Amino acid sequence: MGFILKDTCGRCGAEARKTEMFSTKNKDYKVLCQECLAEMGVNGFVKYRNNILEKVTYEDLLKYENMRADIISLSRDYSMMVLDENFDKDYTPGMYKTTQITIGDVCITPDYIAPLDYPNLVIKPSDVIAVTMETSNDFNFINADVIKLSFFTKNPFIPYYSTFYAFKTKISFSNKKQKAIKANVIDVINGCCSGLKYEINTPSKVLKKVRWDFSYNIPEVKKKHLCSWLADDRDHAGYFKTKKILKQYK
Repeated sequence: MGFILKDTCGRCGAEARKTEMFSTKNKDYKVLCQECLAEMGVNGFVKYRNNILEKVTYEDLLKYENMRADIISLSRDYSMMVLDENFDKDYTPGMYKTTQITIGDVCITPDYIAPLDYPNLVIKPSDVIAVTMETSNDFNFINADVIKLSFFTKNPFIPYYSTFYAFKTKISFSNKKQKAIKANVIDVINGCCSGLKYEINTPSKVLKKVRWDFSYNIPEVKKKHLCSWLADDRDHAGYFKTKKILKQYK
């Protein structure tokens, strides 16, 4: 709902421009001009939460803008990027037809749209899956490398970071360790991320499912489970601190 307001844009300070009014946490109101909204890449003012459409708050927009700046500067030393040839060029200029960057980000193609159960939940190419490596000790995988697939987004409708997979893989202690890690990351990405096949569950159950599908080549794509989990997670998101999370990528 646009108005001609003689007010100050909360971002650039300009006055007497067509602006959009946003409520704040203190039930106050701030305005952001259309020029600033365009620069921030915001094309809409709703987000999905508690199964209803709500207006994005002023804080949400500023949080999104700050997070986007951090994401753009992420290092690609510890992940892999795979872009489908149908990847939307408008979202990421210059990255069209990129197939593999040895270790980078993994982007979802625009084909993965929520089922009718969640008509407002759309996974866009601006949503990113990152692959990180960690070392952990437990009874099943002593000194194992943990391959963690983490979901975060530059989409202003989902201004939070979430983790949805953690695959544990036992790696041999030889000089071929790095090659084994790389090969396993490729398997996980090609077998899981590109199709978003697996429902969210404990690492052990997910790993069994991965092995089963790798063995029998089951083509089923369980988008419904992923979308259901994402919708539920958004209700409780916000306790992830962007700067703290992003440290592992730098």
